[in-house]
Amino acid sequence: MEVKTLFTKIFEEHKANLFLKNYSEKMIDSWSENGLFLKQLHAAFKQAYTTNVEHYRIEEFQLQMTGYFSLKRQNGSKTKDKIQFDFSYAYDPSRIALRMTSLKATMNDQLEKTYSIPGHPSRDLPPAAKVYQELFTIREKELLEKIKTQKEAGRKSKNIKR
Repeated sequence: MEVKTLFTKIFEEHKANLFLKNYSEKMIDSWSENGLFLKQLHAAFKQAYTTNVEHYRIEEFQLQMTGYFSLKRQNGSKTKDKIQFDFSYAYDPSRIALRMTSLKATMNDQLEKTYSIPGHPSRDLPPAAKVYQELFTIREKELLEKIKTQKEAGRKSKNIKR
């Protein structure tokens, strides 16, 4: 029987939560090497874990993963959108706990939304596809509003010219 260290147990729990919510390079159609994010998470967590044995303070760090999503629009065209996920973590040595504190998602370097992770990621971290769907919906609403505003401005300018 293999005995796992506390560090390994904590890391594997975070890995499982990320997979549960479809956050892996393969699942989000990333161009990055498969498993790169987990390697970075392991290294950052290890740094916080070993450093804070001596300094004993909460260590915060951020990691990033970028992927590509697409949806079929009502008119039949397909989108191809870049989504950058910025994960914020905090390691608390007094509780020997690694917490994911927030997720910021940015669509095509323009539209962003931040999700607070107040409790456990298995419950509070939204799935990657849901994040994309929410950003897509926000963008579509903004585009429709912009078109509506432009049409109204066009009507007003025609009425002024008469």
